[in-house]
Amino acid sequence: MSIKKLLIPALFILTPGVYAESSQDLSTITASGLVREYIMSDDKSSKTLAMKQLNQLYKDNPENINILRMYSGILASSGEYREAINIISIYNLGHSEPSFMLSECLLKDRTGDYDPECYNKVIKLKTSLNAKDIDYLMALFMTHHQNFKNEKSIYMQGRDDNQDLDIFDLSKQDVLKILYPDKQENKP
Repeated sequence: MSIKKLLIPALFILTPGVYAESSQDLSTITASGLVREYIMSDDKSSKTLAMKQLNQLYKDNPENINILRMYSGILASSGEYREAINIISIYNLGHSEPSFMLSECLLKDRTGDYDPECYNKVIKLKTSLNAKDIDYLMALFMTHHQNFKNEKSIYMQGRDDNQDLDIFDLSKQDVLKILYPDKQENKP
């Protein structure tokens, strides 16, 4: 009888955490299905419906980074740059996620709102994390930072394949157009 008395309160304490985790997983799975539906569909009304549902899922789960990545990615890929900037910047206000910060900078730049301070924040954060990776190099490149060539050389050391660095042979505007092409005609 005493085991039952201990288990019942424990269930009430543990259940919300389990529900929250499984709910987030279910939300992520649902978002993934909506993205797949959006991508695979040739029907404009199906794409519009998938986007509305994805938008609602994002609003219901604003802290779910997976949903944010999927939703902002679809927005950006369909040329809805300002909307993608909006949702990413909201997230960035409360978080220090370098990849989202860089995405915000690049999208702003793509829309003509070049903000060197945005890139400088990414550079400072990456430096403080000692994470001198491709995102770090991208931020240096986009600001024409004096340390770009040196940091690129350091990054290349000891690597067999530096194909990911070929993008830096292009102009800044070409990089932006590759990452965020002109708006597609088949967007919802």
